[in-house]
Amino acid sequence: MAARDASEKRSVFKRIGGKNLRDEIQEQIISYIVDSELEVGDLIPTEKEIEDQLGISRTAVREALKGLEALGIIEPKPGVGRFLKEFNLSPLLLNLRLSVKPDLESFKDVTEVRVCLETRFITEATRMIGDNDIRELRQILMEFQRADLSDWDKEMLHVEFHCRLYKNLDNKLLSNLIKIFSAIRLSLRALEESALVQDHSYKEPHFYGSHRQIVDAIESGDLRAVRRTMQSHFAGPVEIADRLKRKNASETHGGR
Repeated sequence: MAARDASEKRSVFKRIGGKNLRDEIQEQIISYIVDSELEVGDLIPTEKEIEDQLGISRTAVREALKGLEALGIIEPKPGVGRFLKEFNLSPLLLNLRLSVKPDLESFKDVTEVRVCLETRFITEATRMIGDNDIRELRQILMEFQRADLSDWDKEMLHVEFHCRLYKNLDNKLLSNLIKIFSAIRLSLRALEESALVQDHSYKEPHFYGSHRQIVDAIESGDLRAVRRTMQSHFAGPVEIADRLKRKNASETHGGR
């Protein structure tokens, strides 16, 4: 389909004058893209057009547009203009990882979000899992029993196992979030090693047994058991997150 020129669409920009011009301009441009039903490859208005309609400086417009380019929303083509780009998760996922600070609150937040996601999606995934999927999951379980696995190796297997659970859903965002949550989890373990090592998620026989119980529940076809097993699987990290947060709060108030 040939790219449509932005001039084919009626302008929907509104004059602005807030303190954070870049964010306001970006919101206006995104609203324009949505309201105009632009498609991948379509031209967006020029800097001059946006400048005239918003009543602001070209510099502010250019800064906002560069921000949208960095997010992978639009793409510049020298001598032609800027086009709506095909959606790409990578910049957004990178921003998520960079924006999560290595602190106790983040540890708790990341854990809670992951539990909510996986207990929600595991039911749908279970309905789609077949015999071959079970065999592949059990193959990963066999790797769990290797005696030479480091915490890093175990986390990588953990990622592989959980992504394999949801493979049939073909949900790339879910898989990428699982990978990012695991990377954040590893970085946050260094926060309070003396407490986090008490998280038995990595300890044998719990590490193998917890994952085996998930596969057993899936193979049984009992959806309630599957959800219950998945919640139990994350019980350790959730308890650790809550305990660390309480400990940090107690030390903060006690130091006043």
